[in-house]
Amino acid sequence: MLTTDGFEKPMEKQGFHSTKTVIDIGNAQIKGIVGEINYSGTNDQLSVSVLKYKEIESGGLVRSEITAEYDLISAVAVVLDALRVSERPVDKVSIGLGGAAFKTARATNRLVTEYQAKTLTEEDIEDFYKKAQRELLSPGDRVIHREMYNIRVNDKPTASPVGRVADTLRADVYFIYMEEAAYRRYEDLFRKIPDGPAIERIMANGYTAAMALLRNEEKNAGVILADIGWGTTDIVIFKRNWLLDFESIPFGMMHFILDLCKLPQFINYKDGEQRYTAKSTISQEYAEELLELYIQNKIGAKETFFKETVYCRGEYILELIAMRCEHIAEEIKKVLPNLNKDLKKGIILTGGGSRIYGLAEKIKEKTGHSVVCNALPFFRFHGLPEVDERMAAVIGLFGEAIEAEYERALKAGFLETDGDTAQPVESDRQPGLPDQGASTGDPKIDEPGTEQTGAQTGTGGEEEPFVPPQDIPPSVSDQPTGDDIDEAFQNILGNRPSEKKKPEPKSSEDKRKIKDKVKIWWQNIKENYMD
Repeated sequence: MLTTDGFEKPMEKQGFHSTKTVIDIGNAQIKGIVGEINYSGTNDQLSVSVLKYKEIESGGLVRSEITAEYDLISAVAVVLDALRVSERPVDKVSIGLGGAAFKTARATNRLVTEYQAKTLTEEDIEDFYKKAQRELLSPGDRVIHREMYNIRVNDKPTASPVGRVADTLRADVYFIYMEEAAYRRYEDLFRKIPDGPAIERIMANGYTAAMALLRNEEKNAGVILADIGWGTTDIVIFKRNWLLDFESIPFGMMHFILDLCKLPQFINYKDGEQRYTAKSTISQEYAEELLELYIQNKIGAKETFFKETVYCRGEYILELIAMRCEHIAEEIKKVLPNLNKDLKKGIILTGGGSRIYGLAEKIKEKTGHSVVCNALPFFRFHGLPEVDERMAAVIGLFGEAIEAEYERALKAGFLETDGDTAQPVESDRQPGLPDQGASTGDPKIDEPGTEQTGAQTGTGGEEEPFVPPQDIPPSVSDQPTGDDIDEAFQNILGNRPSEKKKPEPKSSEDKRKIKDKVKIWWQNIKENYMD
């Protein structure tokens, strides 16, 4: 018998197994992960592992806008085929897109709902979100992320309104959303892929990168993440574990390449004379090579670089890159609110563009914030190859998908499912190990913390409200990820000693006790086993 969650009710031996597929559709590259989450009810162990990872060049996408549908379909189809773990094609997928695909909206005038001494429930919070959505968004808009903060019950601040007796509920609400036409275009695109999967969820890459990179301590103290991608730079701002703002500026690594393509050149004629020709421009391929040499600190002002008959002077290369660094720093400064004293952890740079030296110094100079560059995901999933700063978004995307699946299985009662189809299984698979044929790797730790669907956000206890300044432009959000969205599930079970087998539950009371115990154990994992 299926529950409303899609899982079957637990059998005598509780446990679950689910496979999740995610794809980060970037302007320059498409990255995909397929992995699994396993929970064994008999020995009380949970494991998460990556089975396959695939990365190829993107196509048909400019600033997250589809410009050549066939090219994009072909690239995504290649990744999906590479991520198959059985003969059966992938049937559901979560995708991540660049910030240019999203819009944001904020209600900062404290939305109010009145009651008559009512004990607030999750349904009341959901109704509050719907009320805000009706006021801020158009009927067809798809919510990608939502956040509720500065919550007051009977004009008293609280972190968790559920369970409180209320006459009034006030809060600020923030949405990241996609317009209906944009959302449907991606749905239609996946339908055109042979055996194409349904889209389970769309997420913003800047947000998922933040989930992979930022610890609770940083999100609580106040931090800005700048994910510098190929065509755009996504800006994500956290304070008190609240997502305060999400912005995207239309500049990234591509613009350094376009600048270098305009380099003045010298042509080597047969008589050996070098002459400047303003009409000649270097190829994008050569520009990319020059930028990589710059990143490796191999370009000096007095050097001359040549390829075949084309010569480029180092002084021009350095000048163009310095000018673009200053421009991007200015654009980042424009979207940042006046929160310098409230964002104690400053700015963290990630993405391929964070490798461009000189950019961090310019951003620090323009914004007045401390800047840390080349940020790497602080957790690893078992089976994932060596990571770099370009993989933050896809790692966070996979972590969010796994976290949502865990929460779903937790509510359903810990059974085992095969992919997206509920099938109770008595599995003797060893927790913490991938299936036969899966890639292996050091069990370095993993998962992003709990995604909670209520209005419980920020730190616990009652606090004075944090009011974001009015110059934050109206801004972006998806499915509920409220309260204290954690850092990552550490390598949950690579180092955990095997425990004595628990007896199989014989009654509903035994099952309830196991479920409660696992909840406590899960919290202990996050509190005690994380970096």
